[in-house]
Amino acid sequence: MTRANSQREAIKADLLAGHEVNQRTAIERHRCYRLSSIIMRIRRLDGWPVETHQAESNSFACYRLPHGWQPPSP
Repeated sequence: MTRANSQREAIKADLLAGHEVNQRTAIERHRCYRLSSIIMRIRRLDGWPVETHQAESNSFACYRLPHGWQPPSP
């Protein structure tokens, strides 16, 4: 598994656990410096409906899954 794929899986796990992810948390938890790229892959390759929210107090985008959403079974 490549580093990009392991970071993608780690971010997916955070999202599934109900955590909101932003650039700061991605760096602190997973040493992930290209979160927007990983979110794009989660949306396009995995088909997940990741929502983007912009906090007024800072310039970070925050990502989360819709409440109650679960990935389809393989």
